[in-house]
Amino acid sequence: MRPAADAGRTGGRSAAPVSARAAASQERDRADHEAAAERLCIACELHDGIAHSMNVNSVQAGFGRLMLDDRPQDARSALEVIETTGRETLVELRRLLGVLRADTDDADLAPPRSSPT
Repeated sequence: MRPAADAGRTGGRSAAPVSARAAASQERDRADHEAAAERLCIACELHDGIAHSMNVNSVQAGFGRLMLDDRPQDARSALEVIETTGRETLVELRRLLGVLRADTDDADLAPPRSSPT
């Protein structure tokens, strides 16, 4: 009499497919959670790098402006720091974006390549 009661609860289907569907759903949820955590980590890394560079450039630009008339060599040095910091930040951003692009097969996600000038 017990099998009939069990069949009524599962709609006549065995419990194994339900368990497999639940396991697959849990695996998708786990993968989604891991992907979201990775996106958060990448966003934090991007923010930290860009924020630091913007801070350095802002301080150096202010210093250069103050030194421009009286100490032009110091102003020139500040401009060199701004240039170097900007270039290094762009290299790091390209590196990180390259890693992200390597993880996807979807070419539509990549921005168009600019032509050399």
